[in-house]
Formats: sequence, structure tokens, C-alpha cells
Amino acid sequence: MSLNNKKVLVTGAAKRIGRILSLLIARQGGDVLIHHNNSIVEAKSLQSEIQEIGQKAVIYQADFSESESTEVFIDQVFSHHEIDAVINNASIFSDLDWATTDIEDWRKHQTVNLETPFRIIQAFAKSLGEGKKGRIINMLDWRALKPGPD
Repeated sequence: MSLNNKKVLVTGAAKRIGRILSLLIARQGGDVLIHHNNSIVEAKSLQSEIQEIGQKAVIYQADFSESESTEVFIDQVFSHHEIDAVINNASIFSDLDWATTDIEDWRKHQTVNLETPFRIIQAFAKSLGEGKKGRIINMLDWRALKPGPD
């Protein structure tokens, strides 16, 4: 898939892998929708770098552990943009242990790492016009295959 004139949503885009992926997309001619939770400084820096490359970048903030925040994010993104691809990169992996982890910790991880990507994928699929193809990449942490003792 050529990225020329394509619009790609990258969740967790402001730092680390999300940032690198966003810059690669821009260098290949794509525009980027930058999602972040608490990284506005990094998101604005990334936006500037993408614009310097000559591509467009729009910033969206959402806390994916909160259902209402996620719903507003999905509504804003998919009602204002025709997106060609989604990279679900946002995740949390809090330092938890068996003795102190409670059900709310469990639910927060499940919401951010599983439920929210599912909801974004659903919204993306619904937003595609008939006959239009899109791409989805779901990033997973190595701990999904080799969980640590925590």
C-alpha cells in the first residue's frame, strides 16, 4: 500500500515506536492523526516534525482507560477524517504484582490494551465506504507471548 496522500491514525503516537512509525508514514507521503494520552509536548514536537517533512498532522488526546474519553475520540476522528489505515499502538503495562493487583487494575489493562483497539477497529471498518479497503496494524508487546513473573 502506497502511503502517498493516505491518512493514518496512530494511537500512542507521541513517543517511542508510535513516534517512529508516524515519522516513517510522513516520510512516505502520508498524513498522520497523532493520538496521545498525557504527552502533549511530545505530540506537538512530532506534529512539527511531520509538518517540516511536508505532511499534515492532527493531534487528538484521549485517555483510553475511560470509556467516555474513548467515545469522544472515536467520534471526533471518524466524523472529521477519511482514514486509510489504523495503527493501534497505545498500551499500558503497569508494574503490578499478584499480591496487590485488584480487579480495577485488571479492567484498566483490558480496556486500554484490548477493548479500545477493538472499538477503534469497528469504527474504522464502519467508516470505510463500500468497496474501499483499509489497513489495520495492531501492535503487541513481547510480554503477550512471554509474560514476566509480575
